[in-house]
Amino acid sequence: MRLASELAGFSLAQADLLRRAMGKKIAGVMEAQRKAFVEGCRRNKIADRIANRIFDLMEHFAGYGFNKSHSAAYALISYRTAYLKTHYPVEFMAALLASEMGNTDKLVLYLEEAKRMGIEVLPPDINDSEAAFSVVGERALRCGLGIIKNVGLAAIESIVKARTQRGRFGNVESFCQDLDLRLVNRKVLESLIKAGACDSMRISRAAMLASVDQSLEEATRRQHDKVRGQLTFFEALSTHEPAQAPASASRMREWPESQKLAFEKSLLGFYVSGHPLARFEKTLKALTTATSQQLLQLPEESTATVGGIFTKIKLTTTKKTNEQMAVCLLEDLEGEIEILVFPGVFAQLAPQLRPSAVVFVEGRVAIRDDRPRLIAQQIVPLEQGTSRLAKGVELVLRTPGIEREFLNQLKGLLSRYPGSIPVYLTIAVAASETTSLRLAEQFQIDPAPELLAELEGLLGENEVIIRRQPLPKSRPFVPTERLSV
Repeated sequence: MRLASELAGFSLAQADLLRRAMGKKIAGVMEAQRKAFVEGCRRNKIADRIANRIFDLMEHFAGYGFNKSHSAAYALISYRTAYLKTHYPVEFMAALLASEMGNTDKLVLYLEEAKRMGIEVLPPDINDSEAAFSVVGERALRCGLGIIKNVGLAAIESIVKARTQRGRFGNVESFCQDLDLRLVNRKVLESLIKAGACDSMRISRAAMLASVDQSLEEATRRQHDKVRGQLTFFEALSTHEPAQAPASASRMREWPESQKLAFEKSLLGFYVSGHPLARFEKTLKALTTATSQQLLQLPEESTATVGGIFTKIKLTTTKKTNEQMAVCLLEDLEGEIEILVFPGVFAQLAPQLRPSAVVFVEGRVAIRDDRPRLIAQQIVPLEQGTSRLAKGVELVLRTPGIEREFLNQLKGLLSRYPGSIPVYLTIAVAASETTSLRLAEQFQIDPAPELLAELEGLLGENEVIIRRQPLPKSRPFVPTERLSV
């Protein structure tokens, strides 16, 4: 652009047209630009031969210079990013998360990456959090208050300022009195409590929410009196904490786990203190072929099975034929995926379209605007998944030995959950040698979350494995009097 401007007298707008034509290699436009360039050079007393030679060199450079410069820049950025992620992992992830505060999809992806790296992700906390993500110790990061909906920057600054001046907040009452209530109103307080940001006060979220109205009323009265200089004699002498919430509020039962998680999801966009699918994780991994994040890597029109919980179900009709269909959001442990239920299968699958239902969806992958969607062909409830989707799935139990007491406990557990999934025992027979035994068909099971939890209690969390691949060098296990499982 500088060459065209200095040598041929092009305006910046004309030079930009030349740049775009060279970048896209449009022959007709390039020829017109050459004539204009040579004519402009001629007015500056540059010979046509030299002007054409300069244009040829510019055209040649456009063939590789842009790509080469960008490749070099991206290589440098990649190197620096890899260095920071390797040597300063917590600081790097905190900065990365802070840069995507407004993008829930990216936040979920990066939070999962942080957990994979062994970094503990702590929930937002009015006593510890800043506005953005921050580093806590060597292997933990704290979510910022800025990720909570309805909590603006001015309110966060008021909270941080009061915390710096007065110390940690011990209860809702003192919290309200220390803040600028013009910035931190009832809606902000409700959002903080429901998101779990006040849990460090060690009071149930239900009790805190019940005390908000009284705390705000009392704090507002005291702040107005203080402005007017109308403190009572006893208030002026008092140095103790503000009055606590009524005992009835502090004794209130906590919300059910499902309600707590639902509030977190609505206010944060993701779960922090838990996940409604966490107890089904092993079953989901065993019976699915892809996660929401992996679908984008699959070819379009390929078939995939994902598992998750319905978070949104919208019933609608097609524009052309006015037939009923559904557009749903299914959330798994890694993100969300849009599920389309077209008229051809709607009547068959409609009974499974229930909010908060945990299901498996089998369908065709469709990509739109770089976002994967699944066109549903089959929807299977979680409790039916093992009987309808469990082809090639097996349960592997790793144990250092097979004492009679252990075998009796195992037999009792397996007999309570009969099903179609074969069970293998991988037994350590030497320091670095194991052998695998397949239990008889009568001990095939349904890998219900309750069974997996009990098996993990018996063997250890990492010793219970559900997988699709057949176990190598396995042989049928025949019960004997000596080894009677």
